[in-house]
Amino acid sequence: MNLDRAREIARQALLNLEANQQRIDDLNVYPVPDGDTGTNLTLTVRAIVDALEKSGGDLVQVSYVSSFGSVATLLQDLDTLKAERALLEQRYLENHPKMQASTRAIETKTMLIRDNVARAVTELRNSLARAREHQDRLIEQQREAERQ
Repeated sequence: MNLDRAREIARQALLNLEANQQRIDDLNVYPVPDGDTGTNLTLTVRAIVDALEKSGGDLVQVSYVSSFGSVATLLQDLDTLKAERALLEQRYLENHPKMQASTRAIETKTMLIRDNVARAVTELRNSLARAREHQDRLIEQQREAERQ
């Protein structure tokens, strides 16, 4: 999933929650009847939308993604490898074994970062789906309660 699609999905979820926030607050049965379930869901999704909007063009800039799994450590490792690579470039040609090893190490870290980002996006997508399912259940419960 690219960043634009993630933003679109999050915005749609936020609009849906905002449109139903009061209905969910009024129903409010989960986890305790305190009248703010819809508000809490809306605030959570709004924070996700804000993070996605501020992230520029890189999913790694989204705070949830950058803190997911090993992303932060891998990013630091990648920065270190690139700095080491810059030093090696001053001494060796591209075909030198140290340069080739450096290239492989950078490619490996980059691949690991991509994998972690993909897992983070999947987790965000799953969280959003769970929030939508929860919202749908609450709306259905409200409709049932109104019928009685």
